[in-house]
Amino acid sequence: MVESNYDILGIVEGTTEKEIRDAFRRLALQFHSDRGGENEQFIKIKQAYDDLKIGKKYPDTDIEKIKNSRVYSDESEEDVRRKNQILGQELSKEMKTAEEWVSALNRSNATATRLFGSKTLGEIELERKATGTLSIKGNFMAGSLTYDGPIIMQGSITSPSWTQEFKTNIHLTKGDFKFINPLENKYKIENGARIADIGGEEIVKNIRVGQSELEIAIAGRDKMEREIAKTYPDAEYMDTWVWFQSGINTDGAHNPKTNRKLVKGDILSLNTFPMISGYYTALERTLFLDHADDNSLKAWEANVKVHKRGLELIKPGVKCSDICHELNELFAELGYLHYRTFGYGHSFGVLSHFYGREAGLELREDIDTVLEENMVISMEPMIMIPEGNPGAGGYREHDILVIGKDGAENITKFPFGPEHNIIKN
Repeated sequence: MVESNYDILGIVEGTTEKEIRDAFRRLALQFHSDRGGENEQFIKIKQAYDDLKIGKKYPDTDIEKIKNSRVYSDESEEDVRRKNQILGQELSKEMKTAEEWVSALNRSNATATRLFGSKTLGEIELERKATGTLSIKGNFMAGSLTYDGPIIMQGSITSPSWTQEFKTNIHLTKGDFKFINPLENKYKIENGARIADIGGEEIVKNIRVGQSELEIAIAGRDKMEREIAKTYPDAEYMDTWVWFQSGINTDGAHNPKTNRKLVKGDILSLNTFPMISGYYTALERTLFLDHADDNSLKAWEANVKVHKRGLELIKPGVKCSDICHELNELFAELGYLHYRTFGYGHSFGVLSHFYGREAGLELREDIDTVLEENMVISMEPMIMIPEGNPGAGGYREHDILVIGKDGAENITKFPFGPEHNIIKN
């Protein structure tokens, strides 16, 4: 049974502050070295008293004491080295256990999740996924681990300069190593989505008969760049942009903006792209100025229906190609599959768009990548109806989702569909 600080002072849990103080004074008189007592026992009593003053029920473990002495002690370098050696041995032992565990899972091709470490050593969660990927999450102080397959790591494994044998060494015998800083990634991605929405709102404010595509785009871009500067005042600002098309100029996914002036009944395409320290996000919406004719409404509603179904399909464990095939079937039922343009979405992250988004994380028929927790991906169906046909133009909705343990969070908040985006400014 672990001895509590109450046990050390000879009192019961729930005693008053005065009773705790009186117990300490009594024992201090008994064990203080000036009175011939044992110094180690006195130190133990004093620490128990200090702990209880801050509500700490149990004393530090031996490992916690080692950690504290390493960080705060004025002991000699030799003492610190010796104690770090002990801590390193504990770390090494724990990582060896972890390595044996994941190796056994690999041999049996099994999936499982297990927590290793402690608050002192650092805690990491190891999960072998059905794909064979080893997921490492958390923060660990050091250690060595070899794995026969790909690794995705989120968090940190620090390499303290104790001794060479206890430095971090994560080794893959095959596959790739991918590091994700979830806090930074999610923070930048979520703020990017928020700022993209702000740019979209500014564009809507500037939509009116006689206004040009160019001026509307400038207004949206300027609004986003000011918000980025407000949110990240010490950043460098580059590559935030807006595309805004009207009429038949919407028939491409990202046609150049022009100086064309808007007229009533125009189909409009809103595209905002904030770039924050290399983190790329996007918002894309179909809108109409003043009204939409019946043929346009029919096409728009079909694309929205596919978009909604696509949002439902984004979840961990689902293959990219399966999502694509199901949405193709839905477009076919609605009579618009032959107008579909390209994939249904792609990954987002650092320098993603045009700069190297992941080819293996596209929602296309030939991509069998399985979606996993913490992936960031878009849902963006689009149909293009050629000029001269009823409802001519491009229809496109675009949301960004962060995949969680059981589903996905849509971090795009700008509304979509005819009930929201027929603009009557």
